Amino acid sequence: MILAINKMDLVAWSRTVYDGIVGVYRDYAQRLDLTDVTCIPVSALTGDNVIEPSAAMGWYHGPTLLQALESADEATDREREPFRMPVQRVNRPDAGVRGFAGTIASGLVRPGDPVLVCPAQKPSTVSCIVAPEGDLACARAGQAVTLTLADDIDVSPGDVIASTTHPPGRSDQFACHLIWMHEKALLPKRPYLLKIGTHVAGAQITDLKYKLNVESLERVAAKTLERNDIAYCNISLDRQIAFDSYRDLRETGGFILIDRNTHATVGAGMIDFALRRASNLTRQQFTVDKPTRSAQKNQKACVLWLTGLSGAGKSTTANAVEQRLLALGRHSYVLDGDNLRQG
Repeated sequence: MILAINKMDLVAWSRTVYDGIVGVYRDYAQRLDLTDVTCIPVSALTGDNVIEPSAAMGWYHGPTLLQALESADEATDREREPFRMPVQRVNRPDAGVRGFAGTIASGLVRPGDPVLVCPAQKPSTVSCIVAPEGDLACARAGQAVTLTLADDIDVSPGDVIASTTHPPGRSDQFACHLIWMHEKALLPKRPYLLKIGTHVAGAQITDLKYKLNVESLERVAAKTLERNDIAYCNISLDRQIAFDSYRDLRETGGFILIDRNTHATVGAGMIDFALRRASNLTRQQFTVDKPTRSAQKNQKACVLWLTGLSGAGKSTTANAVEQRLLALGRHSYVLDGDNLRQG
């Protein structure tokens, strides 16, 4: 963290004022586990300590703002992280070639590397790496490339091509940190769109755990969020996605929320972890699938949903349909209120 304390010219270059601000900031930063903070007194108006050291603040012997920015180390080396490339586009230059284009978010990749296409976790091997300058022997984080795979597998925009040794997780329910950015309040259970990398999925905030008081860092109960509110919440998607915890890989752990109607960005968040409940239910594999059963019974399954005001005749209509199905030798299940009966 670099803390630039501006407008020092308005307090007569006072070291006492500077030390007071630094003390308050460091106390606050420690509660957020931010310990590596470089504090710099500056005046943007006069340029003091912006590029050149200030003659008016001889008591300060640290770097200028530009020196601090240029010497700052990146928090992580993205090339050393596991390989991730969100697929942005499927290229088909001819009938025999399918390429998968995107920008490498982390790690590096070479022809011959084994990869997984996530969230389906389909394995394959990189055949070729194509870039504007030609085929590459290696591609790194930040490069926009097209990968071709050895196997003819289904890959779509939004999928993530990833390392086999450290694959991303997959889930449809998460605990996350969220900041609300829109003038209209967040409404839990309202449908939004979530975009993570190149993938877009339907989303709902299912549970607001707490809102953060940014002054005291106190956790406060909340039923909604207003602009600039920060919260910790559970979010549910309409499909599984490939993801990493933001602590591990920010490129595949950060997301934005989008209003379905206006397509405005209304929030931004960081995935903390996948909820255990997302893995509690698994699809049961049957030897007799739906088409086989339909052919065997000479039936086509369907759902008839009757809605209307109380007393409109929904139950009467449902009973009539049920009796007609019975007369035809068909099976039916009727849910009337909280009662389920088989016909």
